[in-house]
Amino acid sequence: MDKKALKFSSLLCLITFIFLIFWIVLLVLSYSDIDPNWDNIDYIKWVANPDIFFLLSYINATVFTILDVIIFTCLFIYLKNKNYKISALLGFVFIPIYGVFNLIAYSSQVTILPFIAQYYLSLPENSVFEFIVTQFMHTNDKSMIAFLNGWAYTILGIPSIIYGFLIIKINIFGKIAGIILIISGLFSFLGFIGGYINNDILSTGVLLSGMIFTFSILFLFFMFNKERKAE
Repeated sequence: MDKKALKFSSLLCLITFIFLIFWIVLLVLSYSDIDPNWDNIDYIKWVANPDIFFLLSYINATVFTILDVIIFTCLFIYLKNKNYKISALLGFVFIPIYGVFNLIAYSSQVTILPFIAQYYLSLPENSVFEFIVTQFMHTNDKSMIAFLNGWAYTILGIPSIIYGFLIIKINIFGKIAGIILIISGLFSFLGFIGGYINNDILSTGVLLSGMIFTFSILFLFFMFNKERKAE
């Protein structure tokens, strides 16, 4: 990669890191209203009229999903130019799947969920439609959307581990970013397994994977920046 491409990649990582930090903050703020004793109806009322933190959280998540896809595209090009063509391609084929799954999962929370929740609340009690609404709720860890989101991060774990091992050899920042990517990928697998076997402790692996992944992006910024200066 030339200096302009490396500069673009490093700047993109910095922007994405900022979005990811905002995501963590907004996630905490938006989920602070949740009462552990809520039933399905309480959750539906909550998502039917989402507050600003909820909306910003999922808009932010939609944006950083797109940024993640672009970052992994930059990594693919970078590693391909480093003569890791087959390994880079092997990791990259999973990125579009991750992108589509996560875009559906996150964007649906602000484009579909509030409207079908409001429609449900305007109807007489309907258990079938209640089930449909809860399947679109990301906060419901047994829902279709949560399952899709879990699959997205599990799929992202594959290129994270592959690219993690490859960039370890680049420079000191690549080594740190690579190790963090590998750990993030492993946590995503644990989280998915936890969801499959209904183990609440292992299920948190998906969330932990995302938070750990955030710091890999910061060190990718330093890695690309160091490579740019070395050119």
